[in-house]
Amino acid sequence: MIMKQIHRTMLSEFLDSCNGRIFTITFLKKNGELRSMNCRIGVGSYRKTNGKVSYTHNPDNPYRTVFDMQKMAYRSANLNTAKFLASGKVVYKVVD
Repeated sequence: MIMKQIHRTMLSEFLDSCNGRIFTITFLKKNGELRSMNCRIGVGSYRKTNGKVSYTHNPDNPYRTVFDMQKMAYRSANLNTAKFLASGKVVYKVVD
């Protein structure tokens, strides 16, 4: 496994570049609990809008809507409290 660093300001752009691939994000929840989630962006099959993905990310909002692959439901990940991000065989430590 390869360990790299990624700046917090690049997280949203990196997630967009995953193009629907599964990634793992570790972040602090509102209650202070550490959460690690296997997820994807751009999943439309579980939406009530007949599979149409109409969500666009607002760069000023630190929460990113992702599809949790274990719970098979949409969740929010806080990019401001993200600690690690893993995609493929690379683990990224989030730095400020």
